[in-house]
Amino acid sequence: MSFQLFYTQQSRKDLAGFDKKQVIQILNKLEFFINQRSPLKYAKPLTGPLKGLFRFRIGDFRAIFHKNTNNKITILTILTIKQRKDLY
Repeated sequence: MSFQLFYTQQSRKDLAGFDKKQVIQILNKLEFFINQRSPLKYAKPLTGPLKGLFRFRIGDFRAIFHKNTNNKITILTILTIKQRKDLY
């Protein structure tokens, strides 16, 4: 199965608020996840009001995403990227 990343406007706005070094770290890690045979093994399903969403851990950052599967492609839509302290 093939995986593809899609960034929402909010996630792009979140990235714009970080310094360049942090953005590179986040994007490199997301690319690492997406290029794995099964990127969801690195994800954790969320519970409570965020049930149905997943998160990737990237150091002190969390990328919250939604999974949508269409035939042979699974699209991971990155909804927001925040520091852990600001998210939970």
